[in-house]
Amino acid sequence: MDLTFVNVRQELPAYYQRFGYVENGALPFPADQVAKIPVHLLQMSKLL
Repeated sequence: MDLTFVNVRQELPAYYQRFGYVENGALPFPADQVAKIPVHLLQMSKLL
């Protein structure tokens, strides 16, 4: 199971780690989307 979310949600990595997810990378924010601040996407995964 994979999750992708915006890095400004700083509480989410710890929340998902409690359910067995591990951080495994980052992606650039989509170029076709507008962000008011610099952001990127975090990826987390776990085996089902």
